Amino acid sequence: MIISLENASRMTTQWYQQRVVLCHGCWDVTHPGHLEHLQQASKLGDILVVGVTGDAYVNKGSGRPIFNESERAFILNGLRAVDYVVITNSSSAVPLIEAVKPDYYVKGPDYENGDDHAGYLEQERQAVETYGGKLVFTNGMKYSSTEIIERLAQIKDMSPDQLIQDYLQHIGHTVQFDQVLSWIASAGDLTVQLIGEPILDQYIYVTPSGKSAKENTITYVGAEMQSFRGGIEAIAGHLFGYVKYTEVVQPLDGVIKTRYVQREFMNKVFSHVPYPKVLTRLDVNHLKAGGDFTLVADFGHGLIPDVYTARAIWRKSKWLALTVQSNSLNWGFNLLTKYPSAHYVVADEMELRLACADMSSSIQELMAYQMQRMGCQMFVVTRGHDGCIVYDGSDYEEVPALATKVVDRMGAGDAFLAWTAPLVYLGAPKEVIGLVGSVASAIKVEHIGNESVTKEQVVKRLGELLT
Repeated sequence: MIISLENASRMTTQWYQQRVVLCHGCWDVTHPGHLEHLQQASKLGDILVVGVTGDAYVNKGSGRPIFNESERAFILNGLRAVDYVVITNSSSAVPLIEAVKPDYYVKGPDYENGDDHAGYLEQERQAVETYGGKLVFTNGMKYSSTEIIERLAQIKDMSPDQLIQDYLQHIGHTVQFDQVLSWIASAGDLTVQLIGEPILDQYIYVTPSGKSAKENTITYVGAEMQSFRGGIEAIAGHLFGYVKYTEVVQPLDGVIKTRYVQREFMNKVFSHVPYPKVLTRLDVNHLKAGGDFTLVADFGHGLIPDVYTARAIWRKSKWLALTVQSNSLNWGFNLLTKYPSAHYVVADEMELRLACADMSSSIQELMAYQMQRMGCQMFVVTRGHDGCIVYDGSDYEEVPALATKVVDRMGAGDAFLAWTAPLVYLGAPKEVIGLVGSVASAIKVEHIGNESVTKEQVVKRLGELLT
């Protein structure tokens, strides 16, 4: 209960023969240390009263308190350990001690070690002892609201926008806009052989109606549906107009994935596959090397079911770019280790860790290990909102996520692979690979579904970032 100082004084008659415990402080940005302190204090008596320093008396620097006195009192009043909350118009707890006359006045462990920045502890000790009470200290975790706020300020200083600005400043000294355009233009003469599984991604847009009265389920309503080409066909869409020609090797059948999407926030609330269909196996006996290089997108739906097929693809490829996806239908079974080698690999962090059977080592260590095992020319790990890491065998290039907004994350890795594989084949440096791939991924996630990222979009975005 939140009460005034006057009411606290009157209620001492009701607390007769009960042990009253008093805590006092600013309580700005309540943290686990506060909670443990109050829990320990409450065990000393029958009633716990907590004093809150009024806004006008908080002396902790500019912008403090973060929460006003009413908000701080409201938070404390919601804690189970607290019985009464009193806002005090004083810097010290002396007026509250005089009103409540507590049996115990409780301070945190930092005060026991002499950390009394405000300088009121001795006055408060004398006041509580005047009424027969005792000053005691808790021994829990040591936290500081001020330090927490400073840490948050540091995090804010390194916001995504700041990370992007720092990266662009770095890349501006390494890569010129005209150089990147030259690499992209050179890709226009390439022909690419694509091997992978076609996926039809269906979005059914729904809106939550309410919870069922009889079951612990949420009812969604809606029927609008939108379909997108996914899998290897999405990669072909990204390459259209970028390279000269693509030859697509894919089975006649495909996988249909239906996702129920809450339109307002583009949240996928449920995913459905009619049956975990195994697609027709690739006929490696009739497979011939095609194009300047081969790009394999192994989504793990049966086209490339085993090591034998993967090795056959490697033997018959002039130059191989590769991604091996771990998804809900093949988790833990479709691994990068199926392939003996590749010139260029794009994997997300979990796919890399699964391939290495390693949950704890640094990403850089695992990239170096797989790159050495496979003899790669370039290795990329995509990390979602943390951007990507590019490794060329000698050094790492870290690129932050460059998206200005995120509408739909599906297919970001495919866009990265499609837009960078031709450049790696041509010998572009890791700085160009990281930049172009991140731009393509950023454009992709700013749109719904597997909408193709066009050459015009990439060039325009690069110009905005580099000029």
